[in-house]
Amino acid sequence: MHPAINLLIPFLLPLQVAEEKRVDPASQPVVLRATGIGKPTPGKPAAQAKLMARRAAEVVALRNLAAQVQGRTPTETGGTLHTATDGLIRGYRFLPPRDLPDGTVEVTVELPLQQLHANHVEIADRVKHLEDELRATRQRLETARQHHARVQAVLEARIAAAERELAELRRLLDELKSAAQENAGDESPAP
Repeated sequence: MHPAINLLIPFLLPLQVAEEKRVDPASQPVVLRATGIGKPTPGKPAAQAKLMARRAAEVVALRNLAAQVQGRTPTETGGTLHTATDGLIRGYRFLPPRDLPDGTVEVTVELPLQQLHANHVEIADRVKHLEDELRATRQRLETARQHHARVQAVLEARIAAAERELAELRRLLDELKSAAQENAGDESPAP
């Protein structure tokens, strides 16, 4: 290799690295971000207080993310994650926490819009599946009710026929008893 090229290499490498680091903003995923801050619990050992503050910050960040998904401010949600958004808030990730000088911990959570959309589609598919199952179950119930009504009508008709037959047999039995009593009266010895 020519010595002049060796001298140029150090100048060309930074250009190549800088070129590789350029990122087209349009190619980056769009994400929702929310931040939460947790304060350390007084009276706890430092390590435990820091962990508790971090967990509190994560919970607050998730609550704030849920509020964004709902299109509300965190104060409008009343501090709770609503069931309506629980299924949508999946696939998030926490960025590394920041320890602030006063001992509080700041945590940022992000959820790619593409993941939010996928969660929404999955929930919509589950809702459709459940609606289809509900519709099929209602149809089976209606079929069972109709079958029950037919069986009930058949049973009622059989009961009515059995009651008529029983009444006829009782009438015949009464006639036989009467005839037997008349015959017994005719066969009795004369005085």
